[in-house]
Amino acid sequence: MARKKNAVNMRGMGLKPCPFCGGAATIYHFKEAGLFSPYCRRCKSEFGKDFKTFNGALMAWNRRADDE
Repeated sequence: MARKKNAVNMRGMGLKPCPFCGGAATIYHFKEAGLFSPYCRRCKSEFGKDFKTFNGALMAWNRRADDE
């Protein structure tokens, strides 16, 4: 059964571009499961993990290897 997803409005949220292709990213909200999942709209890269909170998904997507 496919999960129904809704894109969260990212305007002004500070979501960084995709680290692989530089494309625009979004965070999908799976309402039935109450989970959030970061996703690149250009190359279709996913974080590989769903998060219980929007902020958790945002922080995970925005983290880069050179962050301290």
